[in-house]
Amino acid sequence: MRRRRSGIVLQHTNVIRVVILGKKGVGKSALTVRFMTKRFIGEYDSSNDETWKHIALIDEEHVPLEINDTTGECSEEKLDLCATLRSDLYIIMYSITDRSSFLESRRLGNFLRENNSGNFEMALVGNKTDLEHARKILESEGTSLSEELECKFYEISVAKNFFDVEYMMNDAEPSYIDRLNSQTSTKISELFRYNTYWAKDIIFLVVDQNEIGIQSWLDEYHGIQSKYVKSSRMLGRSGAIQAAINLELDDEHISSMEILVESLNGQLPNLDMVNMVVRLCQSEGVPVALKKLPVRHFNDGWDEYRSSLSTMVSMMFNQASGRPSANHGLFPKYGIEAVTLRGRKNAGTGSVSFSRLGRALEGMFRSLNSLLESFHQSFFFYLLSSTSRYVSIGLYMPPLGCVMIGPILAAISCWISSVEDKERTQKDKQNKNSDKCENDEKDETRSEKTEKKEETNLEEFAFTRIPRYFGKVLRVILAGHFMGLLIFISPYMLRYIEMPPFDLQPSDLVLFVLFGAFLLSSSMPFLLRLTRSLTERDVLLLKSISLVIYTCQVGCLATINFSFGFFLAIFTVPTFLFVHSTQNRIRRLFQVVLVSISSPPFIIFLMTVVYSYFTTETDNYHEVMQNSKTLYSDGILSSLRDSVLIGTWSYPVTMLVILPNWLLFWSIAWM
Repeated sequence: MRRRRSGIVLQHTNVIRVVILGKKGVGKSALTVRFMTKRFIGEYDSSNDETWKHIALIDEEHVPLEINDTTGECSEEKLDLCATLRSDLYIIMYSITDRSSFLESRRLGNFLRENNSGNFEMALVGNKTDLEHARKILESEGTSLSEELECKFYEISVAKNFFDVEYMMNDAEPSYIDRLNSQTSTKISELFRYNTYWAKDIIFLVVDQNEIGIQSWLDEYHGIQSKYVKSSRMLGRSGAIQAAINLELDDEHISSMEILVESLNGQLPNLDMVNMVVRLCQSEGVPVALKKLPVRHFNDGWDEYRSSLSTMVSMMFNQASGRPSANHGLFPKYGIEAVTLRGRKNAGTGSVSFSRLGRALEGMFRSLNSLLESFHQSFFFYLLSSTSRYVSIGLYMPPLGCVMIGPILAAISCWISSVEDKERTQKDKQNKNSDKCENDEKDETRSEKTEKKEETNLEEFAFTRIPRYFGKVLRVILAGHFMGLLIFISPYMLRYIEMPPFDLQPSDLVLFVLFGAFLLSSSMPFLLRLTRSLTERDVLLLKSISLVIYTCQVGCLATINFSFGFFLAIFTVPTFLFVHSTQNRIRRLFQVVLVSISSPPFIIFLMTVVYSYFTTETDNYHEVMQNSKTLYSDGILSSLRDSVLIGTWSYPVTMLVILPNWLLFWSIAWM
């Protein structure tokens, strides 16, 4: 039920009104409660119709719903009232074990089609598939009735599986939006068709399934075969796509346009395209906002600085996630510059006429039509503090470089210390041998000169010496990366394992396996302590190599996705510099707590709590934590899903790059 579509579309993000109809006892109230609370209530009795207001988190977007649960029998008066009131979706339910409820659903559907002239959608739902032994309505009968009523058809079990209910609601609702989208796209395409100044082809794209639909279309357009996303055959193609504008309008009355630029894996469109969109909107009197924050000019410099900082940090959070902020985010992967313009309705403000928006939109397409080459003159790496100000790569990379000076110096220091300890041991052995040869003055003088020479070389060039024995350290590093690989592949191994007999949803099973593998890998320092194979010198060498690997990781990630590398450094640099082997139990416990806080699962949870606190419009901390818990599990599952379907890097980079190196510092903290 995500309210995003690509192309020139009209989106509806106001309250979605849903009416559930059907004979008494088919499970209307159970469906409502199951969808809102994920719980099944077998015995539910209500004497009056009830209207439930709910903010559903669907496809990572908060969707306001108003569900009207009609109880009892649907009389003529009740149906007349339902037909006169505007509703976006009618769900007609029947029980597969009750023939009379099926006949009642036919009557209800025909009544709505004949007496409701509004723009609405309808879904036919057969409930109680868990009672297959008592089935009286064949699935083919339900399919035939849905074709007669021109609606979608589902067979679900409200009692057995919540995911059947969730899928039905997700799939039924967008069809209402798709109808509005296609109508708007058709009208704009007819307007463009009669203009003779177009030198390039213009493609109007309306898809379903959001990013997956965009991915499917782009793969087929470029002739790419995907293992997981199958595309229907495309009958015609144009040339290379130069740019894309994803327009999302939430209402006929909008107050401003919000511009979204974050694409897949932190990619950004060329700054020239962003400036073009902003200036054309402003020239037509259309207010432009960034991150839902309008452009503001304060008399106090501190207030303006604080507003710009909050806008930039919000952009960095979205960029660091690696997920596209809208459907435009998949185009840059194919070398196509793209942005999203999303209409916003702000309370207490006036509305912008569609004629102004149309002139601005036409100006954007005419500018792209006149472009003789690809975007290349401006920046591809930047941070936006407002629609008129940006921070270039030349300004934000040096501070990160200064932050990483600490790990570099610490790595050199640990390397020198590990070499010095070994050289001192060798020096003690040489002194013992020289004491035995005390009678030979010539040999003694020669050995003293050699020792002085080696000591001088040690002091001047200790950091250039290579340790002779680092096999034990290498085994620890390989073990850490093996643990990361184990966590990475653990969800994929579920394909070869039968589902457990106890009631556990597939998504919960994936989370259970991931956290189980993480806890298993966290036992690595205890195995190292049992073996007692690492000396203090080896620990120093391990920390030195780990810091070098960590510095390379942050540098490479910051080059591709600066926000990701920046937040990684901010959360982990102080901890990694503080950790070293110690005999003090209090310090060791403190180190363990610090490293636990800097672990990837905890960092993700902390950022989720912060996001929920600022986006949830409530002061109830219990509700904030509940929302954070839901977002946390959904975020982990979506990162795994998106890494397979649309190619995000968040999951593989975290499991194969960041987590293995964190395990090395986790082991050092226990030593």
